[in-house]
Amino acid sequence: MKKIIFIAAILMLTGTAFSQPWFQASMEYKFNSISGLSISNEIGYNVLNLGNWSVAPSMDYTYYSNGNTTEHLIFKCATLTYSFSTNSVMPYVSITACHLTKVTEESEPKNSFGYSGQAGV
Repeated sequence: MKKIIFIAAILMLTGTAFSQPWFQASMEYKFNSISGLSISNEIGYNVLNLGNWSVAPSMDYTYYSNGNTTEHLIFKCATLTYSFSTNSVMPYVSITACHLTKVTEESEPKNSFGYSGQAGV
Protein backbone atom coordinates (compact mmCIF):
# COMPACT_ATOMS: atom_id res chain seq x y z
CA MET A 1 0.00 0.00 0.00
CA LYS A 2 2.80 2.43 0.91
CA LYS A 3 4.58 1.55 -2.32
CA ILE A 4 1.49 2.43 -4.43
CA ILE A 5 1.02 5.77 -2.64
CA PHE A 6 4.72 6.57 -3.12
CA ILE A 7 4.56 5.76 -6.84
CA ALA A 8 1.39 7.86 -7.26
CA ALA A 9 3.06 10.81 -5.49
CA ILE A 10 6.17 10.57 -7.69
CA LEU A 11 4.06 10.41 -10.85
CA MET A 12 2.12 13.50 -9.80
CA LEU A 13 5.26 15.45 -8.98
CA THR A 14 6.97 14.56 -12.26
CA GLY A 15 4.02 15.02 -14.63
CA THR A 16 4.64 15.78 -18.30
CA ALA A 17 2.55 17.60 -20.88
CA PHE A 18 0.91 14.30 -21.87
CA SER A 19 0.14 13.22 -18.29
CA GLN A 20 -2.47 14.31 -15.79
CA PRO A 21 -3.24 13.38 -12.16
CA TRP A 22 -6.89 13.16 -11.09
CA PHE A 23 -9.02 12.53 -8.02
CA GLN A 24 -12.64 11.47 -7.71
CA ALA A 25 -14.85 11.09 -4.65
CA SER A 26 -18.40 9.78 -4.62
CA MET A 27 -21.19 8.59 -2.37
CA GLU A 28 -23.74 6.14 -3.76
CA TYR A 29 -26.62 4.05 -2.56
CA LYS A 30 -27.04 0.76 -4.38
CA PHE A 31 -30.50 -0.74 -4.18
CA ASN A 32 -29.47 -4.31 -3.50
CA SER A 33 -28.92 -6.55 -0.49
CA ILE A 34 -25.13 -6.59 -0.78
CA SER A 35 -23.69 -3.10 -0.64
CA GLY A 36 -26.23 -0.42 0.38
CA LEU A 37 -24.47 2.89 1.09
CA SER A 38 -21.06 3.16 -0.56
CA ILE A 39 -18.41 5.89 -0.21
CA SER A 40 -15.53 5.86 -2.69
CA ASN A 41 -12.29 7.81 -3.10
CA GLU A 42 -10.19 7.25 -6.19
CA ILE A 43 -6.84 8.66 -7.21
CA GLY A 44 -5.34 8.08 -10.63
CA TYR A 45 -2.79 9.28 -13.10
CA ASN A 46 -3.21 9.49 -16.87
CA VAL A 47 0.23 8.19 -17.80
CA LEU A 48 -0.35 8.56 -21.50
CA ASN A 49 -2.78 11.09 -22.94
CA LEU A 50 -2.26 11.16 -26.72
CA GLY A 51 -5.04 12.32 -29.00
CA ASN A 52 -8.22 10.50 -28.08
CA TRP A 53 -6.47 7.72 -26.13
CA SER A 54 -5.44 7.67 -22.47
CA VAL A 55 -3.99 5.05 -20.15
CA ALA A 56 -4.45 5.50 -16.41
CA PRO A 57 -3.40 3.44 -13.40
CA SER A 58 -5.58 4.20 -10.38
CA MET A 59 -6.33 3.16 -6.84
CA ASP A 60 -9.85 3.21 -5.40
CA TYR A 61 -10.76 2.83 -1.72
CA THR A 62 -14.44 2.02 -1.18
CA TYR A 63 -16.22 1.72 2.14
CA TYR A 64 -19.70 0.23 2.21
CA SER A 65 -22.26 -1.12 4.59
CA ASN A 66 -25.51 -3.03 4.25
CA GLY A 67 -26.61 -1.88 7.70
CA ASN A 68 -25.31 -4.99 9.46
CA THR A 69 -21.71 -5.33 8.29
CA THR A 70 -19.11 -2.88 7.02
CA GLU A 71 -16.55 -3.77 4.38
CA HIS A 72 -13.55 -2.03 2.85
CA LEU A 73 -12.47 -2.57 -0.76
CA ILE A 74 -9.18 -1.52 -2.33
CA PHE A 75 -9.09 -1.60 -6.13
CA LYS A 76 -5.75 -1.29 -7.96
CA CYS A 77 -6.66 -0.68 -11.60
CA ALA A 78 -5.38 0.10 -15.07
CA THR A 79 -7.79 1.77 -17.53
CA LEU A 80 -7.60 2.26 -21.28
CA THR A 81 -9.96 5.02 -22.52
CA TYR A 82 -10.96 6.29 -25.95
CA SER A 83 -12.72 9.69 -26.06
CA PHE A 84 -14.76 10.87 -29.02
CA SER A 85 -14.23 14.54 -29.82
CA THR A 86 -17.38 16.56 -30.41
CA ASN A 87 -18.12 20.25 -29.82
CA SER A 88 -18.66 20.62 -26.08
CA VAL A 89 -19.59 17.03 -25.14
CA MET A 90 -16.97 14.30 -24.77
CA PRO A 91 -18.39 10.74 -24.94
CA TYR A 92 -15.96 7.96 -24.05
CA VAL A 93 -15.57 4.20 -23.79
CA SER A 94 -13.11 2.48 -21.49
CA ILE A 95 -12.04 -0.91 -20.23
CA THR A 96 -10.49 -1.45 -16.81
CA ALA A 97 -8.61 -4.39 -15.29
CA CYS A 98 -8.44 -4.48 -11.46
CA HIS A 99 -6.92 -6.30 -8.54
CA LEU A 100 -9.35 -6.20 -5.59
CA THR A 101 -8.55 -6.62 -1.91
CA LYS A 102 -11.65 -7.04 0.27
CA VAL A 103 -11.21 -6.41 4.00
CA THR A 104 -14.04 -7.50 6.29
CA GLU A 105 -14.37 -7.16 10.03
CA GLU A 106 -14.87 -10.91 10.48
CA SER A 107 -12.19 -12.49 8.28
CA GLU A 108 -8.78 -12.19 6.66
CA PRO A 109 -8.39 -9.98 3.55
CA LYS A 110 -9.49 -11.65 0.29
CA ASN A 111 -7.94 -10.94 -3.12
CA SER A 112 -9.43 -11.29 -6.58
CA PHE A 113 -9.12 -9.97 -10.14
CA GLY A 114 -11.76 -8.51 -12.38
CA TYR A 115 -12.53 -6.15 -15.23
CA SER A 116 -15.20 -3.67 -16.25
CA GLY A 117 -16.26 -1.65 -19.24
CA GLN A 118 -17.80 1.80 -19.28
CA ALA A 119 -19.43 4.15 -21.72
CA GLY A 120 -20.23 7.69 -20.66
CA VAL A 121 -20.29 11.40 -21.43
